[in-house]
Amino acid sequence: MSASLEEITKMTSDSLHNKNCFSYLKNLQFSESVLQRLPASLANNFRTDSYNPGYAYADVYTDFFSKVESNIEKIYDKPKQEFVLKKAQLEQINTSSKQTIPGMETFILRYKQSLEKSLAELKELDNFIFSIYDNDNDILEDTFDVIKNIPLNHAPVNVDIEQSISSALKDKGPRINRTQSPSEAGSLFGRFTAMIADDFKPQHTTSLATVRKYNYTQAHSDAEHLPREYRFGTQAQRDKGIERTSPLFERWLQVQAEKAAEKTRSSKKITHIYFNNLGLDRTDAEGKKERALTQELHQLEKYPNVAVITLPADKGLMTGDRYRKTKDSHSYAQVYEEFLGIANQDPHATNKIKDFFISDKIRHLIFQDPAGDYTNEEERTQLSQLLDKSFHVMGILPGTPISSAQKQAVWFHFIKFELTNHIIQKLEPESINFSCKDAIDRGGVSSAYYNLIKSFERNTLDKNNIPMDREEFERALHAAPAMVKARGMNHHLKVIWNAVDAYVNANYDKLKNNEMKNWLIEWRDINCPHSRVNDLLAQRIEQSIQELKNAKDAYPESMPMMKPPSIKAYKSWSKLNYNKI
Repeated sequence: MSASLEEITKMTSDSLHNKNCFSYLKNLQFSESVLQRLPASLANNFRTDSYNPGYAYADVYTDFFSKVESNIEKIYDKPKQEFVLKKAQLEQINTSSKQTIPGMETFILRYKQSLEKSLAELKELDNFIFSIYDNDNDILEDTFDVIKNIPLNHAPVNVDIEQSISSALKDKGPRINRTQSPSEAGSLFGRFTAMIADDFKPQHTTSLATVRKYNYTQAHSDAEHLPREYRFGTQAQRDKGIERTSPLFERWLQVQAEKAAEKTRSSKKITHIYFNNLGLDRTDAEGKKERALTQELHQLEKYPNVAVITLPADKGLMTGDRYRKTKDSHSYAQVYEEFLGIANQDPHATNKIKDFFISDKIRHLIFQDPAGDYTNEEERTQLSQLLDKSFHVMGILPGTPISSAQKQAVWFHFIKFELTNHIIQKLEPESINFSCKDAIDRGGVSSAYYNLIKSFERNTLDKNNIPMDREEFERALHAAPAMVKARGMNHHLKVIWNAVDAYVNANYDKLKNNEMKNWLIEWRDINCPHSRVNDLLAQRIEQSIQELKNAKDAYPESMPMMKPPSIKAYKSWSKLNYNKI
């Protein structure tokens, strides 16, 4: 349900969140039997389909998660256990003589009918649990409708997108809900209290689950396996100061495994990949809390159908200011071995912050040779191939010295696309997610970059190949931060810009000559961080001069007699226009 112009101009963080919560709640799979298992005061909120802008749906949303999670054993586990017991009792009765007690056949018939009804209700209960995460509510699209004019019309001289969206969604006037609004969640106080609180459950407040959708994923052929991508915050929690994983997510994994087993008649399949972007190796106060949450997430692999893979997203090689460092120099060979050591989980790797972990169980699945066998040598070979491709795609030849900015760009591409894509292709899961705390910044760039390159690198001859467009990319970057914390993407926008810049430079001609992809060059230009503007402007004028020369050589009679501006003149112009940057 897209917002009207009048609604957009009046939209606040609280009112937008209220509407998003209604959309989420409306897409939960409630049957009458499921509603009867919920507290009556809660269930009555789900018996209407029309949106009332004055009703506090965000309060209902938080109440829903609090009550369902705290009563999940009564709501979900107990009916399952009762069914198993009743089924066992029926089998025991069937083994005894049906002739010894008058009316036994009638009793057994009614007992079977009762079991069939219970089984149908359990299926409805499974569908309800599944819809808590598989909730196709379009709230990313609806949120982006409210804020899209900001990123789509952004210019380098404007206030940054993060702050512009924050100002546009500022809470003003009477509040609808008592619970925390996205603007409050994104405030300094909101972030600090979330870090230190004994209860940390972001999905209970503003981090709503939804499905990420792109044109290329909707139009792909049946022969190509593309998993369903969920957007939800971390499924690690602190409950009364104790780290754990979400009880609801654990049930969801079980339901997904059962649904997959019904289709494939096998329980061995990895149905879900959880790409975790929380830290693992940091030793500061916040880093230690993230480490504890990450370690809990790794324990989810006790469920055989899930792979939890921690990949670097912040600090260490992903430190946010590396994009500035374009003048220093690193040895290609040393950088290559550094990357390979981290990816190979070499215990002797010298980096203090690696934030990289794939369990042995999953490594043995994703680094098999063609015969299906795993060896350490095969793993190293495959990782080397992925690294070789990463350097090549980013335009860096073997032996070439590279700057810190280029180094991060290659690592970013390797982590966010080449390795991620390799894992997905090997495991062929039903679904994936990229999550940090709220899946809006670290998780947001992981998802945005993976989908960008995946859509660009697919077979261009396939009629179903629809590369991501500018609006989809901006939505991938900024809709979730606006939805969860009433702002645009934070400094991670500069980290992904650095990778996109390297990708554009290495593939400039290919992108320029493709009308469905050349928007990425423009996006790179207008989102350039201020510290990189002069270098980019000089590069762009050189490219423009070369394009003019090429055009003159190709069509000498149609080109006017004109001299392109010199690099010195162009830099003078850039200094004049960016003297406040």
